[in-house]
Amino acid sequence: MEFQPRHPQPFTLEIATQLSVPEITGEIARLQNSLKHLYSTQTELEPFTSGSERDSDLASAYEENKVTM
Repeated sequence: MEFQPRHPQPFTLEIATQLSVPEITGEIARLQNSLKHLYSTQTELEPFTSGSERDSDLASAYEENKVTM
């Protein structure tokens, strides 16, 4: 599955001002939902970022998520 952005990239303020109110509120809801899932994932990944349970792949994903958030 290939990622297809909903809006032209890079997304600019000019593009944002052309969106309708329902589009903007829909995007806000979508982004809030994405952040909710990222925070949940971070909670699950954190125990595997250090100590005897450390997993380098999971620790890397944890760090990537921090940058994204």
